[in-house]
Amino acid sequence: MEASAPKHGLVLEPIALNTSAELQPAFVLLAQSKLDALIVHGTPVTVRHGEEIAAFAMEQRLLTYSYDSFGVTAGLLMSYGADVNEIYNRLASLVDKVLRGHKPADIPVEQPTKFILRINRKTAEAIGIEIPPALLARADEVIE
Repeated sequence: MEASAPKHGLVLEPIALNTSAELQPAFVLLAQSKLDALIVHGTPVTVRHGEEIAAFAMEQRLLTYSYDSFGVTAGLLMSYGADVNEIYNRLASLVDKVLRGHKPADIPVEQPTKFILRINRKTAEAIGIEIPPALLARADEVIE
């Protein structure tokens, strides 16, 4: 993301959250930065404080995005990422192969094949944006 952002006229301001104690200082920094959007990665800290992050973002009228579905149910605007249930199901199959004697090095690497788009319309309304109908029609899940 950092390498491609300038090519698209974007500026990234990464903020690491390693502990819950870093959340409030991050909010202060974000509020001062006058950002247009916030990308939230699914880490133990952000998942634990997803609703607080979403509430802050709504208050700041930030567009929000996450690769993980936790964020949309917490109040972030949208997420698009691999279907975690599919990944775990495939993982179980791989573990089974290893337990049956296959060498891990001989098992092909698999990429996710199913991705899920989730949109939170309540959040869109709260920050004053309208989601295009074509995008809503493509969403796998819309939170009303």
